Amino acid sequence: MHYPCITRALPVHYPCITQCLLGFGWVEPKQSHPAVHWQREKTVGGRLLGALACDHVNKYVGTDPASHTMDGLREMAEELVPMAEEFGRRTLEVELHQVGSEDFVPERNSLDLAFTSPPFGPGHEMYSDEPTQSYKKFPTQQKWLHGFIGATLRNCAHGLKRSGILAINIASVAAYPNLAKVFLRYAEDNGWRLVETLHLQLSKMVGLKHIGKSAFKSEPIFVFKKK
Repeated sequence: MHYPCITRALPVHYPCITQCLLGFGWVEPKQSHPAVHWQREKTVGGRLLGALACDHVNKYVGTDPASHTMDGLREMAEELVPMAEEFGRRTLEVELHQVGSEDFVPERNSLDLAFTSPPFGPGHEMYSDEPTQSYKKFPTQQKWLHGFIGATLRNCAHGLKRSGILAINIASVAAYPNLAKVFLRYAEDNGWRLVETLHLQLSKMVGLKHIGKSAFKSEPIFVFKKK
């Protein structure tokens, strides 16, 4: 079961329900072969909550270079995983790494789903002023595309099983108006096959400037398999 349109109703960057739906839609429940997900966490815990909510997921691997984000994730995992078990959820194994996705190399052929929503270009989203942030390591669009996105895609290819899925939420923005097109071309030129484009409906926009326009905007989630 796949979901061509995913709605988020709350004004948060990435809701746990989105992650949960991706898990249900793209991962088959296999008791003898637990589904393993790797997500880069740029918001504190939305993807971890989604993994807890999806009983197709037995192991969650989260990475983020920001120290405050990782501190929050560790606290959430320590509190929420035992709480979920009390309510009947089978154990979720949680593995967290304070490192950027461009530097994290997962075990080969160990992942069922790799999912991320990276910053939409260098300088567009700045979550920390630590030197490990991608906008500091790769300050130009070309360096960011090849150094950050390119390395992340290679690490995903290394970790995903042959049947595994890579899902990336990435969209064009004012500072990088052709980002989605550039990213798609880069991914397809580097070993990935686009199998579906989902549409993430964002929170409802309010205000006079939106009169006569759609009250909602959306961002694509590109779903790939290895060629």
